[in-house]
Amino acid sequence: TTQNPYARESYADIVSELRLEGALDALMLCFETEWENRAFYAFCLGRMGDARVAGVLEKALLSPDLRYLDYLAIRDAYEQLGGLLELERDFSNDPDYQALCNKNESGRGKT
Repeated sequence: TTQNPYARESYADIVSELRLEGALDALMLCFETEWENRAFYAFCLGRMGDARVAGVLEKALLSPDLRYLDYLAIRDAYEQLGGLLELERDFSNDPDYQALCNKNESGRGKT
């Protein structure tokens, strides 16, 4: 694999779209080791459509230090693979969650 993160992401995008051999293992490794890009790699894993990934995604959803935007992407990939979440988490202290709530509140009432 390459040390260049942009090249790695481009590769991940292509191999997940084409479902190339070995792509699933490589994407799972990136998902588990590249925390800053977990949302992107979750999207790629969901696109692969392989239900074997659901357990890895479900485990990640339970991580206590998961950021809100990463949670959304991982949840979407998990549900795309047939997973069903029974419980929503509280992200009221997450800065991204707060920013989205504030943006939604400030946009209300405008036409």
